[in-house]
Amino acid sequence: MTDGGDGCVVFGKKCSDETKIKISMAQIGEKNHRYGKEHTIETKMKISESLKGEKNGFYGKSHNEETKKKISEKNKGKSKNNIKIEAYNYYTNEYVGKYNSFEECAKILNIKSSISRVINGKRKHANGYYFKKISE
Repeated sequence: MTDGGDGCVVFGKKCSDETKIKISMAQIGEKNHRYGKEHTIETKMKISESLKGEKNGFYGKSHNEETKKKISEKNKGKSKNNIKIEAYNYYTNEYVGKYNSFEECAKILNIKSSISRVINGKRKHANGYYFKKISE
């Protein structure tokens, strides 16, 4: 047993890169024990509660200046203000409108949650709306 971060260890021996790849490939897609399953709302709430406040690994910490600078550099040029999107009612599929930016859409539809998470497939909807990027 390791303290973590030591990679693949089986019976006290380190796994080769080839073995790590085989183990990974054996758990991809339909072979994964969680494939096609979704956590219940109750489970999602328990997970959420278990990561709040002092239980969160980053609680009471902050990024140092060097890390903040790296994050800033990485995000430069990734403005969401110039991405055009269309909004639809999640429940009726009714077209709501076309917007020139995430910010404009959020302001007009009074959305506080993350539009980008819906567009990136991490959420199904935000405040009863789903969104599509408009490619131009």
